[in-house]
Amino acid sequence: EASFNDANLFMANLSLAPPLVSTSFKGAYLEKLTWAGHIENCDFGHTKMKDSIFTNCNLSGCNFFKSNLANANFEGATLNEVIFDQSLSFNCQFTEGNLTNCKLVCTDFHGASFREAQLKDCDFSGAKLQYSDFRGGSCVGCTFNGASLICSQLVMLDGHKKEEDGSKSHGIFGKKKEKAKHSAVFRDCSFRYALLQGIDLRNSDCTGSNFTKANLTNALLANALIDTNGAFAPRAIL
Repeated sequence: EASFNDANLFMANLSLAPPLVSTSFKGAYLEKLTWAGHIENCDFGHTKMKDSIFTNCNLSGCNFFKSNLANANFEGATLNEVIFDQSLSFNCQFTEGNLTNCKLVCTDFHGASFREAQLKDCDFSGAKLQYSDFRGGSCVGCTFNGASLICSQLVMLDGHKKEEDGSKSHGIFGKKKEKAKHSAVFRDCSFRYALLQGIDLRNSDCTGSNFTKANLTNALLANALIDTNGAFAPRAIL
């Protein structure tokens, strides 16, 4: 196993590097690095990785436990069985990413973007997701037990101003997208004891999801697909 433990690689560019496999970067200083390609079974635990760029990377079996990933960019990346537990990942970008079987327990994702991302069987238990963005995304079989999604953005409203091709020929709102693209999907997810005050789930597909003991005070649920048989029992706070 190659080792860069405690190394200083500030602003290094690894975009042309060969695939990284079974390499340890524990405790390293990796801020503003540019990564590319395939990264497998690498250990980034306890590293400083602020403003790092992982756009369109393929990460598998990697560990970011207790790392500082503030403002890191994973846009368009594919992540499989990646561990982010207890990391500082506020303002991270996962836009249009694909996350499968990832662990994000007690992670600080304040202000992070999962817009139009596809998430499957990911664990966000106890995560801080305030002001995060899930618009247009899909979460299937994910766990948000005890997580906070207060002030998160889940729905792109029909009245969202949009112009097409830089012109106003379609009117001030432009052409509207289909409803399916406006609302996030949270199918077969668990929100037990989650903090969802004021959350906007209008038109969202929450089929099979469990909101037991979740705090949904002032939540907007109009036209949401929710299995009321058991989804709120024992009673959620509404």
